[in-house]
Amino acid sequence: MSTYTHKHVRANNNPYWYSFVCKVTVHEHEHVRVNIDAYWYVNKSSTMWRTLICIFVCALAIFVTYPAPELSPDVTEWKETGKSFTFNGHNIFYHDDKGSGPASKVVVLFHGYPTSSYDFTKVWDGLSERYGRIIAPDFLGFGLSDKPVGYEYTVMGMTDMVTSLLVDLEVESFHILAHDLGDTVAQEVVARFNEGKFHPKLKIETVCLLNGGILPEHHQPRLTQKLLLNPYIAPIVMRLMNFRTYCRALGECFGSSTQPTEEEFRDHWALTRYNDGHLVHHGLIQYIGERFANRDRWVSALAETKLPLHLIYGPSDPVNTPTTFLVSFKKLVPNSSITELPNDISHYAHLEDPQGVLNGYFKFLDSHLGEKKEAKKEEKKEKKEEKEKEKEVKKEEKKEEKKEEKKEEKKEEKKEEKEIKVEKKEEKKEEEKEVKKEEKKEEKEEKKEEKKEEKKEEEKEEKKEEKKEEKEEKKENKEEPGQ
Repeated sequence: MSTYTHKHVRANNNPYWYSFVCKVTVHEHEHVRVNIDAYWYVNKSSTMWRTLICIFVCALAIFVTYPAPELSPDVTEWKETGKSFTFNGHNIFYHDDKGSGPASKVVVLFHGYPTSSYDFTKVWDGLSERYGRIIAPDFLGFGLSDKPVGYEYTVMGMTDMVTSLLVDLEVESFHILAHDLGDTVAQEVVARFNEGKFHPKLKIETVCLLNGGILPEHHQPRLTQKLLLNPYIAPIVMRLMNFRTYCRALGECFGSSTQPTEEEFRDHWALTRYNDGHLVHHGLIQYIGERFANRDRWVSALAETKLPLHLIYGPSDPVNTPTTFLVSFKKLVPNSSITELPNDISHYAHLEDPQGVLNGYFKFLDSHLGEKKEAKKEEKKEKKEEKEKEKEVKKEEKKEEKKEEKKEEKKEEKKEEKEIKVEKKEEKKEEEKEVKKEEKKEEKEEKKEEKKEEKKEEEKEEKKEEKKEEKEEKKENKEEPGQ
């Protein structure tokens, strides 16, 4: 048994203000028992029948929308082979599948409103042959992701989610293939990339857009979208929407000869209704207002980007008509190449003409690869020229170095010669000092010898004097006795 509770409150300043609470109990799809407690607060002009109409509408909404449709075997398999990622406390469903292409080649798919990543199943196999990895998330509020009521759904938030997912999956470089609302998310990604504010670990290779509200001034929302934008009517529309009204609204976006089958419609409806998704569409569709608020930023992002850019366009699109949208797109975004599909292809080109989309997309990639090869050749040529220039510069530098070395050698030689001269001078000085020392020594020796000689002479003189004195004494002695 499951229980659902819904509230709807009109604004206090409305002359027909009222409030009601509806509680629904569903017993395993067997029957629906409705217990309605209605409380009304009326001013002088209000009457009982307004409250009764509200109760009737609520009961009718419950009758036509519950229980939720079951997922088909194909969608169940899609769900079971997918993965889950947590962003801001909510579960994001995504596919991360391996392809047969090079492992380094990754494509990321951005789906549109009101559907999901399941839209790309018809081009999945073709993309798998080209890429080594295909990543396709369901934006919050869509498909098999969580659909919190009252959440502020924004393009900026969707861009943050995609960035966080790719970083978490350790993606380094990737290609973008986007549709409808996904185009707007891609525009914000490109705007951040142009500004250098995109995540530094992520590199964008190419961007390919399918039909979408790229130029908001040419976007023509369908009646259901207009009703869902109205805060007063939206709660009723969301609750009254059933499989038939959904098919009618979604079918307007397909060509008359390319309508989905009954089973395909049921798959899209089941994914929309999954997790009570029909109750958040008023919040989801606010991206239309964001497009106008950020029009200059997002259109300029495409016009000014240096990323390879391509548009695959179904001309039978009632949302973006060729007479207005396509003409303006060519003028405003001249740097984008364009693939125009056959005239009967409408807004959901990848579901209506999957092979045509793949052909146009692969042609764009091949041309980009061709340009890339040419660019690589030019780069190689430039690198060769730079290397040759570097060689010439190095030769000149070596010549200059040799000249400098020779100059340095000469300087060193002169320096050595000076040093040798200085050393010789020093040696001479030392020799002169030694000579002087020797001379002084010799002088000292001579003086010593002279002194010795003088002493000897003095001693001789003394001896002579002594002898003389002795003789005189003897002589005196001899004379004394004779007297």
